[in-house]
Amino acid sequence: MDTGAHDLIESFVRDACGDIPVAFTTPARDEKARQIWLIVVGLAPNLSVRNDVKHPLEIHRRYLVCATSPDESERASIVESVLFSALRARSGITLESEPPADTLWLALGLPPQAACILRVPVLSERPVASAPKVETVQIDLTPFSGRRGQSAPTRDSS
Repeated sequence: MDTGAHDLIESFVRDACGDIPVAFTTPARDEKARQIWLIVVGLAPNLSVRNDVKHPLEIHRRYLVCATSPDESERASIVESVLFSALRARSGITLESEPPADTLWLALGLPPQAACILRVPVLSERPVASAPKVETVQIDLTPFSGRRGQSAPTRDSS
């Protein structure tokens, strides 16, 4: 897996929340350690640049962001810090406006909690198509020395 997106979101979260441990796995149901959890929950294509050959292909890696702590209000506060940073972000990281669905929590085996989903861009450069090699052609542009001013004989149709 490309670590560029992981590095970008980890740096983003550390800037938002300070020196707090970050993990890229799903927390245990009874986890109480003060920590931020970043869970990849999907990929989404950026179709707006699909046909624009001037830009690289782009997808967004979707991360569920949640926190654990002995104190429930601290968990919410940690996630709020990430949310506010995402609202101010200029780094390409975007915030999904909808909260994580209940079905996502069921799939992860976790109770619903304060969380958000961030989208992190992942780029893939397009291959550069090389133009076919142009061969040089020499054309002789000297005046024609053949039958100048003479017409070809015509056939008599009688």
